[in-house]
Amino acid sequence: EGTEGFSLLTGWTPDNKIGALLATKLEMSLYTLPAKGGQAAMILHGTHALQPRWSKDGNQIFYVTAPEEGENRMFRLSLATVSASGGEGKSLPVISNKIPVNQWSFQSGNRISPDGKWIISAAWTPADLSDELMAITSKIWKIAIDGSEAIQITNQQGSFADGSPCWSPDGKKIAFV
Repeated sequence: EGTEGFSLLTGWTPDNKIGALLATKLEMSLYTLPAKGGQAAMILHGTHALQPRWSKDGNQIFYVTAPEEGENRMFRLSLATVSASGGEGKSLPVISNKIPVNQWSFQSGNRISPDGKWIISAAWTPADLSDELMAITSKIWKIAIDGSEAIQITNQQGSFADGSPCWSPDGKKIAFV
């Protein structure tokens, strides 16, 4: 009880118990650091900020985060943004045809298009839950930078987990795994 994170098993103890490394409180922050070195600046604190990406103009940082409350928080990840100079993060509720588009904690990509108008991401909707495979598949999505529009790009049927998308330099093609 009170455990937020489980890191690893340490093995069996001499009295036949299992040892584990647990964290009672996980804290994450997002920092910037000048490329030439110097003082780091905290941009965001108190939230999971995964896969941070700079906006094209350098004024915003987009990231993947979990909702503050509710069950299975780390399963229901979404895109969010924060000012590059710091402040409160703002969730981008991405909806397609009244269906939430959820992010992966890793391998989503979340790359900003060369024109700065779109984010390309590996994501999933409730339709991607597979009882047969007992897994979630993912598709590649093109998401408006403000979260107002989401367009599914890939639609391969079966146990595919499309991931790690990135834009070509001219923005006309998308490579992904």
